[in-house]
Amino acid sequence: MNIHLEYSLTEADLSENIKAVLQTKSGRRGISVVFFPIIVFVAAAIYVIFLLRSPGSPPTTARSDGTTALSAWFCFGPILAIIVLYCVWAFWAKSIARRSMKADPTFADLKQVDLTERQITQRMPSSATSWEWSHFTRFQETATLFLLFTGPQSTLILPKRAFPTPTAIDEFRAFAQAHVGNTPIGFPVLPAKVGETGGGAGDVLTGKEPS
Repeated sequence: MNIHLEYSLTEADLSENIKAVLQTKSGRRGISVVFFPIIVFVAAAIYVIFLLRSPGSPPTTARSDGTTALSAWFCFGPILAIIVLYCVWAFWAKSIARRSMKADPTFADLKQVDLTERQITQRMPSSATSWEWSHFTRFQETATLFLLFTGPQSTLILPKRAFPTPTAIDEFRAFAQAHVGNTPIGFPVLPAKVGETGGGAGDVLTGKEPS
C-alpha cells in the first residue's frame, strides 16, 4: 500500500468526527453527563403541558378522549424528548467544530499524508510526524471520513475525498480493518522531522492534538 493524500479539514469534517466519537462508549458516557439534565427537563416540561390540558384533574383521570395525562406522556413524551435531544446533539457537534476551527487555524492547513504498510506520515506547513500502525487503537468509518483513534476521544481524520481513486479507498479500508488495534502499543510515534505536532483532529472536547 502506497497512497498519497492532500486535504484541508473543514468544519463539516470536524462536526462529523465529533458525532462519530460521541457514539463510542467513551463518548456516550461523556454526553450522558451533559444531556441527561436536558432530557429530564424536556420530559418534565412535556408532562406539565399534558397536565395543563386538563386543569384541575389528577394525572390519572380520564379525559374526554379516553386518555390520561400520564398515559399521554408515556406515549409521546419520550418521542418528543428524543427529537429535542437529537436537535441539541447536532447543534452541539456543529458548535464544537466551529469553535475548534476558530481556536486552532491549523485545522484548515494543507495536510499531505502518505499511507504505507509500515506507517502513516503527515506533513503540514510547520510540522511532520509519523505514526506506526500500532499507535492507533481503533478504526472507524463514516459516510465521508476514515477515523483512526489514538485515544478514547482523540482521532486522526482522513477524508475520503482526499483518496485518489475508489480503489485506493477500498485498499485502505481493508488494510485498516485488518491491522488497526490488533497489536500492542509500544513506542509508536516516530521522531518528527520538523516540529512536534500531529495536526489531526485531536481530542473532540479539549482540542488537543493526537500524540
